[in-house]
Amino acid sequence: MMHGLLFGLLLIVACALTAALMRQPGVVLYDWIATRANRRRAAVQQRRAVKHAAVREAAKAKRSQPATLAG
Repeated sequence: MMHGLLFGLLLIVACALTAALMRQPGVVLYDWIATRANRRRAAVQQRRAVKHAAVREAAKAKRSQPATLAG
């Protein structure tokens, strides 16, 4: 019986704390959740840009003329 009361009370406290942290955009938890996806997206885009730049450089090097032509 007491365990149920304790867990119920802890659940209410946890919900109240979460609600307080999620209530306004200036609060840390809200900002962390909102900006986490943006940081992940930016990191993925940066990796793609680096990969595409490497592919472009490789293609450019493949098409270019050698420095000295055998002859």
